[in-house]
Amino acid sequence: MKKVILTSLIILSAVFCQAQMYIGGSIGVGYQKQSEDLKLTKTEDISILALTFEPNLGYMFNDRVGIGIDFGIGFGNGKQGDFTTNVMLWNVNPYFRWVAIDIADLKIYADTKFSIGGEQDKEELNGVKTDRNKIQNFGINFIPGILYEINEHFSLTAQLNVLGLGYNMSKTTFYNEEGYTDEDTRTIQDFGFAFNGKTDLNIGFIYIF
Repeated sequence: MKKVILTSLIILSAVFCQAQMYIGGSIGVGYQKQSEDLKLTKTEDISILALTFEPNLGYMFNDRVGIGIDFGIGFGNGKQGDFTTNVMLWNVNPYFRWVAIDIADLKIYADTKFSIGGEQDKEELNGVKTDRNKIQNFGINFIPGILYEINEHFSLTAQLNVLGLGYNMSKTTFYNEEGYTDEDTRTIQDFGFAFNGKTDLNIGFIYIF
């Protein structure tokens, strides 16, 4: 029994000697263009540019495997004729990280993320703001990334979420012209490999203790 306990302690010590905690953050820029054709009448396109910030906290058990969580908040706006659309985004993303390639100061990794988030759209005309759409999101996605080590403490990271690989569900609640919900909803689910009209480029850094 003593040998089993001693062996377990040696293994745990070896694991935690290699372990590293890190903190960081990233800035994301997203662009989305929307258009609708209703009864052969094409509405004016709306383009939305959004800026997001995501603090990040993680723990690497060794050079290959780690876990972490990031929190995101973002704001965006767009124009459609005389109307201005204001967007607020939020998300919480726990993840599992696996480093696939480690060459000198460059690492190529993949995050498996479990995402919960939402979006609130408000429409503004002549200074009057009205609720328009409320969106709830849930997803499990596989996202590749690149990490470059500047020194033993600081690293730069980059993720390009242009390709979706995983499962995502989005539920939209619509509001009427007066800004009250009329209980109309739309639920979208997708699974697999897809290319979106929304492209997010996230560039960030981490500090390793």
